[in-house]
Parts: sequence; C-alpha cells; structure tokens
Amino acid sequence: MSIFEGPARNSGWGLFIFLWALAVVLWSPLPAQAHPHVFVDNSVTFVFEGSDLAGVRVHWVFDDMFGTMIREDHDQDRDGAFSEAEIKTVKIGAFDNLKNFDYFTFLEVDGEQFRVQQIQDFRAGFFDGKLFYDFFVPCRVSGVEGQHTVLLSVHDPEYYADVYTPEDAVLELENTAGVKAQASVVINSERTYSSFQVWTSEITLTFGAR
Repeated sequence: MSIFEGPARNSGWGLFIFLWALAVVLWSPLPAQAHPHVFVDNSVTFVFEGSDLAGVRVHWVFDDMFGTMIREDHDQDRDGAFSEAEIKTVKIGAFDNLKNFDYFTFLEVDGEQFRVQQIQDFRAGFFDGKLFYDFFVPCRVSGVEGQHTVLLSVHDPEYYADVYTPEDAVLELENTAGVKAQASVVINSERTYSSFQVWTSEITLTFGAR
C-alpha cells in the first residue's frame, strides 16, 4: 500500500464527518452529492536544527462553516477566541482522533515510509475570522550523511476533507544556516487517492549539510 493511500479508516473520524455531512445536507437547499464536506488550506514549514531536519510545522485554515461549528462547540465564553483550556477541548474533541490516520500527514524519507504517530505544540484559534490549526510533526533526519529527499503529502485519503496545497504555495524553511535546502510542490497525476482518484499534491524537500 502506498503511503498516499493512508491507513484504514475506523468509525471515529467517519462518524465525525458523517455528522458534519448530515448538517451540510440539512442546511443546504441543493440536492446532496458525494463530495468533500470540509475544506482546508494547507501550508508547511520545514524546521532545521543545525544540519538536521527536526520536523515539519503544519498549518491548516478551515472553511467558514466548519470554523463556525468548532467555534460554537468549543468557545465556551463566547469571546471569539480560544483560551488554553478551550484549545485542549478542541484538540481532544476535533483533532486527536486523526492520530488513527497519521494526522493526514504522509511522509517518505529517502524512499522509506515515515509513519506519523505523534505531534507536538498543537494550537487552534482564529485569524481574520478563519479557524486555524497549527501542529508540529517530529521527523529527525541527519544532514551530515549526504543529500536527502523528503516527500510529503497532506490529505484525507477518503476525501471527506479536501486538504489543498496549491502548486504556488509558499514553503517556509526555518533555521537553514547549517543546510542547503530547497522545497517545491507539484500536482502528481500518477499518484491518486480515494475513490475519486484525486491527484496528489506532493511537497518535495531536498537538503544536505553546508
């Protein structure tokens, strides 16, 4: 199985999306059709320490309807922002289950699959009225052993959520004093996922020690 297909889906996330899809159907005056029900703009920052890759910081911005639902469920004091306690409830109620699906973050390092089993520094909030999630994926790769290639795709394998990384996305490289690095995005029509055969947005990082 390709890493871009992702692990098998269990009932937790599926139930969450089902309820969300049901809400969309109930609220919409148009006939329901099979398509994503949550829309996410994705961007990433590759973080280096010395000559090593330390990991990837992932940033998601959600569509207005999903953001409204999360705000209503978790902004208990209705102040338009999330306190530290409220961020914890967002993480528990609307993020942690994604561990079962590698947090929609699929990595290869020099051709070998790297399974994402943990994240750090989860944050949730609103910027310009849009709900965002930030989290860090540890993925340490030593840069002293020659040139390395990291392949990254961020997507929902079942396509209940459309996680979009455009080809012209700005890919940030942080703490690059000890490395030579470059990153790019391509839409790869040869690698697809879900029954919709969605083309994969592939982010490629190449780096090595200076």
